Amino acid sequence: MIWMASSIHRKLKIALTSKEQAADAFQALDKGLLADQKRQLVKQERKAMKEREGNPEAMDVYKIWLASAPSMKSIELAMLSESPSVASGRRGSSSWVAQGLQIQQSQIQLRLEASSAGPQSTELQRLALERKRDWLGMEIQSFVSDASSFIGQIKAQGPEKADQE
Repeated sequence: MIWMASSIHRKLKIALTSKEQAADAFQALDKGLLADQKRQLVKQERKAMKEREGNPEAMDVYKIWLASAPSMKSIELAMLSESPSVASGRRGSSSWVAQGLQIQQSQIQLRLEASSAGPQSTELQRLALERKRDWLGMEIQSFVSDASSFIGQIKAQGPEKADQE
């Protein structure tokens, strides 16, 4: 019994300190609102209190609606679809043409996958498609940047000598 008094006293101190901290936080929040916002909130509160017995949904004004943070997949999807990456490499004209054919085949496959996915696709499926699009975009950029060197070779040396490389 004796220890109960000190325990209650300690809990009272904590409660009073917490009350002061909560009041300070409320004051800071209250100062941050404009007068029109305060009036609107008070109006909503009065309406909710008046209608709460007949309509419990009226109390939803006290419910905190927070937008959920985007998932890692959503962030990656957005980043991949916003900015194309740049990649380049050097190779012979035969492999450059082969790369062009492979890019064309990849475009056809990607188009088929995208059309079969449809609007009901999951976020994971959309992410996989965006990764493939990003990869394909890098391949196309590499192919196009190399095109000037190979087309320049063909014009300068003639098509027969450029193919021998």
